[in-house]
Amino acid sequence: MLVLVPQSLCDSPYGNDKHALKIVSRIVCGHINACRKYRSEQEAKGKPTNKDSLFGEWINVSGKILKSIASNYRPTCARLERDGFIERNEKAKYAHFQDKSYPYSFRLNSNRWTDRLTLYSVPQRRTKIRIKRTWSGLWNRYSNEYEAAERHLTSFSLPEDQVAQLDAMCEQSTWPDLQRYRIATLYRGRWWSRVDSYGRYHSPFTNIAKDIRNALLCNGKDVVGYDFANFQPALLTLYARTGIDIEIPLKERDMYFDICQRGSLYGFIAERSPGRPTRKKVKTSFCKMLNMTNEDMKRMAVFPVFDEFFPTYSRIVQEIKKHEHRAMTRFLQDIETEVIFGGVVREFVDRSHVPFFTVHDSIYVEKSDEHILKDVLTNQINLFKIPTRMKKEKITTARSTHTFNHGMNVGSGCPPHQSTRF
Repeated sequence: MLVLVPQSLCDSPYGNDKHALKIVSRIVCGHINACRKYRSEQEAKGKPTNKDSLFGEWINVSGKILKSIASNYRPTCARLERDGFIERNEKAKYAHFQDKSYPYSFRLNSNRWTDRLTLYSVPQRRTKIRIKRTWSGLWNRYSNEYEAAERHLTSFSLPEDQVAQLDAMCEQSTWPDLQRYRIATLYRGRWWSRVDSYGRYHSPFTNIAKDIRNALLCNGKDVVGYDFANFQPALLTLYARTGIDIEIPLKERDMYFDICQRGSLYGFIAERSPGRPTRKKVKTSFCKMLNMTNEDMKRMAVFPVFDEFFPTYSRIVQEIKKHEHRAMTRFLQDIETEVIFGGVVREFVDRSHVPFFTVHDSIYVEKSDEHILKDVLTNQINLFKIPTRMKKEKITTARSTHTFNHGMNVGSGCPPHQSTRF
């Protein structure tokens, strides 16, 4: 099991106290989640710089949750308070939670707010995972495919004996502790399976950084992932589905198809944009441009290049969003869902019963099943006639070089706390 705690706690005698580590991790994760929600509402980017905004709020933790961590949790909490790791809000008066359990109110001790947070491995038997399902939108059209995606989620896990590498990967993100939080919450045993109003499928793996996602193992074996190159720009070629009747000049059409098929549209625009932005920045700006109003879109730095070299496609984009800019989002997401779940997942499940999971237009399988996935992706690209190509995800260095054991199979020589199962 991996927890998220201050480095100073790991370096103290509490580094060998799994109950103390799990209690503090629950409080720290509560801080990050509360801050995440607030910053999301404010549309704030990057990591918080004000420690008070991150750790100042009191976090409610029910007695039921504390008891699930340690049946005799009160002495542990008291020692953590005494030694300056957590603070308890004695003045707080809260009504009971819905389950009638009494809520305690804690926060990280203010003397620890500047401590570095880190992932840490603690002994833990395999936790039974419960998945909460929230489906809306197009769930009924692809219910069998969504169910298949949900059914296989628990086949995937992170290599706990690579905790240092995983922690280093988190450090590469714009908000490292948010990625650490997302990893730590995988071990609570409560996951989710959600289909949004556009038909996109979401799971605990959706918000994990790509490098970390590529470190996942399938029943202890390496995983490989594929997605589509320039997928959203390529989907614009299916504009006729919106009822728009605009003929694209053959030269422009061929040029656009060729660039998208090679996966080089973002690089093409970057080379011709003022200041020569990176491909990654152009990709972010282009996708953002597609989903904003026409007025705001025309002020984007990438728009003049797109409009100059692909004027008819630019006109089509503006026509789709003429009355309501969210029409583009609905158009792109509806087709993406049809391709991924109505096409790729449906054919993959028909041909094989092996585990997989999806993240938007990406799909991940055990490496030994890579040939099946590649064949399916090729078939669907040809079937939908989309100018794209399948693209293999980069492999991270966090994967272990050996096969991991699972659960409490101590006979394998691997300590129980290094189990790869959540």
